[in-house]
Amino acid sequence: FPSTMLRVNLEVYNGCWDALYSKRADLVIGAPHAVPSTEGIISEPIGQLEWDFVVSPQHPLATQLQPLQNAELRQYPAICIRDTAVNFIPQQAWLLEGQKPLFVPDFPTAIALIQKNIGIGYIPHHLAQPLLNNGQLVKKPMQEHKHATKLFLAARSDGMGKVCQWCMDYLQHPVVGGRLSGG
Repeated sequence: FPSTMLRVNLEVYNGCWDALYSKRADLVIGAPHAVPSTEGIISEPIGQLEWDFVVSPQHPLATQLQPLQNAELRQYPAICIRDTAVNFIPQQAWLLEGQKPLFVPDFPTAIALIQKNIGIGYIPHHLAQPLLNNGQLVKKPMQEHKHATKLFLAARSDGMGKVCQWCMDYLQHPVVGGRLSGG
């Protein structure tokens, strides 16, 4: 499709669905959870995102062996990715009541802050694994661990032209879809 113009935007959490419903996007890759309303939307599951709770190797929690409890986590700032939703209610991936949040725009920023011992938080497993392997982060067992997040490929049915349909078909291929969710 040589005449097709492509614009890629980064949206987070409900911002993915918001962009689709408000017609800022024709196609969304990796929208979390199920579609809020199926009216005018075509969605297909593409996998799930596994999470690791991580801290810096210098963090006081790094040497604890027992599963961490929420009460002991509240005293440390939570590094949270800010939801980009404008017209939807923003989501928070992980924040305990009474815990100080530090909102950041993306996972590279979140990882850098956790590595610098500024806060603690959950990182997608596929992003955390190399840093865990080389000792730059420490994965901690949790008493109440965050569940995997189901990811979806979604498009507006009224924007489903030939290019969008080709993208949907290509991205649903098992090899490609698995890589989209960190596999």
